Amino acid sequence: MNPERNDFEYLAEETRSGNLQAKVHLRESLQPQLARIVRRVLEKGTAATSLERKILSAARRFGPLNPSSPVRTAPVARSLCEMVINRLWPGATEATHLQTLTL
Repeated sequence: MNPERNDFEYLAEETRSGNLQAKVHLRESLQPQLARIVRRVLEKGTAATSLERKILSAARRFGPLNPSSPVRTAPVARSLCEMVINRLWPGATEATHLQTLTL
């Protein structure tokens, strides 16, 4: 591996190419980092970027904002992590199967 590349870059490329093991490692590595980001955004309570707006919007779906609550941060971090991985994984879509069906 190129020493100037970070693990996230490598795992993202491998996930994009369809490597299931890389997808699992990316999820395991990314989710704790996203939990920290979610907690910081909730502590701040305002959004200056699109990621921060997504975090606040997702957190509000779980009730009043409480930055110190792992009950609040964990599901938001998990959701964001899945969104990132779904965008990388070949053939994945963000919509559920039911949302993509037309009758």
